[in-house]
Amino acid sequence: MQPKILIIEDETDINQLLAKILEADGCRAVQAFSGSVPFTVTLRDSG
Repeated sequence: MQPKILIIEDETDINQLLAKILEADGCRAVQAFSGSVPFTVTLRDSG
């Protein structure tokens, strides 16, 4: 099972770069672009 990592970064380029690096390392990146979104994303994607 891949580790799932939540990225919270509002700068799109940085967010996408982090996701790409983590996915290349075998992780599943879940991206959030706003600090108010992470809890909702975590609940929705907790499976």
